[in-house]
Amino acid sequence: MKPLLPNLGQLPTPLWQNTVRHGVALMAFALALLQCIGPSCALAGHEKKMIAATERNPVARDRWRHAVENLDCSRFIFVDETSASIDLTRLYARAPRGERAFGSVPFKHGTPTTFISSLSMEGLGASLTIQGTVNGDVFTIYVRDYLCPTLRRGQIVFVDNFQAHKGEAVRQYIEEAGCTLEFLPTYSPDFSPVELAIGKIKAFLRSVGARTQEDLDAAITEAMNTITSDDAAGWFEHCGYHSSAQC
Repeated sequence: MKPLLPNLGQLPTPLWQNTVRHGVALMAFALALLQCIGPSCALAGHEKKMIAATERNPVARDRWRHAVENLDCSRFIFVDETSASIDLTRLYARAPRGERAFGSVPFKHGTPTTFISSLSMEGLGASLTIQGTVNGDVFTIYVRDYLCPTLRRGQIVFVDNFQAHKGEAVRQYIEEAGCTLEFLPTYSPDFSPVELAIGKIKAFLRSVGARTQEDLDAAITEAMNTITSDDAAGWFEHCGYHSSAQC
C-alpha cells in the first residue's frame, strides 16, 4: 500500500528549519561566551585608555585623601603652571571621509610663554606670565609678590612635587601670610582642579591659534577670563572636593 505521507527523511530540509537550527546554535554560543568571560566583557567596545603613572603610590594617595576629606574646601588654593607657544593649533579638523585633514604651524616657535596661576572655588586667582620656563627663583617671586597678597589667613596652598615649588622661601612666605603649604601625592594631577582649568585655557589657545607673541599674550589673558566660578566649583567637585562646608 502506498503510504499517505511521503518519507520525510528523504525530502530536502526546508530553509526555515536550517535557519532555526543556525539561530539556536548562535544563541548557545553567545550564552557560553557570556558564561566564560562575563556580560560586561562580552558587550564591551573599544574605549580610550585612561593612563596613570606606574610610579603612583596608592597607599600615599589614600592617606592624603583621608587627611583632607574633613577640611573646609573653601580654604583650598591650588597652584600650577603650564606653557604655550605660537605653534598651538586644534587637534582635530574636518575632512572628507577617508581623507586626512591637514594643517600648518610654525616650526620655529621661539621661546615658550609660561603662565602660573592659582585656583580656588571662586575661580582663578593670582596669575603671572613670563617668557621662558619656571625655576625656583621665578616661583618664589610669584608666591611673594602675586600669590601671598591675595591669600587669607587659614587658607591651604596645594602644589605638586615640581622641584621649583620646594624652595624653603616658598614655604616661609606662605606661612608668614598665615597659611599652610601642602604637597599633593606624587603623580596625582587628578587631585588638582587647577589642572582642569589649565586644560580649558590650552583648548582656548589651540582654537585661537595665535601666531605672534603679542597675539599669544592677548589670547592667554582672554582665555583666563573665560574661567568662571561655576567652572571652578565643578572642577573641585570632579576632583572629589565637594562644595558643602565640609569635604
